[in-house]
Amino acid sequence: MKYPRTPHAPFSPGRGKGDRVIKDITPFLEHEALIITEKLDGSNVCLTSDAVFARSHSGPPKHPSFDWLKAKHAEIRGMIPHDVELFCEYTYAVHSIEYRALPSYIWIIGIRRNGRWFSWDELRQASNALKIPTVPFISKIEHGKINAKQLERTLIQEFNSKGLFGDKEGIVIRNESFFDDEDFSSNIMKMVRKDHVQTDVHWTNQPIKVQELVF
Repeated sequence: MKYPRTPHAPFSPGRGKGDRVIKDITPFLEHEALIITEKLDGSNVCLTSDAVFARSHSGPPKHPSFDWLKAKHAEIRGMIPHDVELFCEYTYAVHSIEYRALPSYIWIIGIRRNGRWFSWDELRQASNALKIPTVPFISKIEHGKINAKQLERTLIQEFNSKGLFGDKEGIVIRNESFFDDEDFSSNIMKMVRKDHVQTDVHWTNQPIKVQELVF
């Protein structure tokens, strides 16, 4: 199963007509804590012990820019349990945003095991074990600290803050705890910048421009 569509917060500038939108953010305040991370501009991929999948999950990605990812998968596949799906943002090629000095081309965004999504702490443990970073952490909001209006203001402020490696595509807000696949849309939401795609030609139809990596 591919990565579910992440719904937009109601005040996300980049929400479109066909996008799923959270109508009321109040239920998110019921979670023990919320984790805010930076949404990076890359390709959503899935790694299992056996294969590499692109966003569509129809099969392995064929674009040459994924050759690096396939080599990386060959290195770590033995560390991925057979019942685990490792979902990552793959930032090897420039899409719409050109980053400066990335420490990695691959970033963990979520891990699913038998229909259950790992908690943030479990993601960090997997990140340490695999030596693959999670998407950049921005902040944590604990239960009972703010109301819905304050949450909205906080998210807009974090959304408008500077990105870690350059321009910011957006932010993702998730329940810190684990949750089931059927509850995905009530445990995670995003804010994306307006008119995110800035080019007339899709990045896969252009010469590959590799993001700058710091060693």
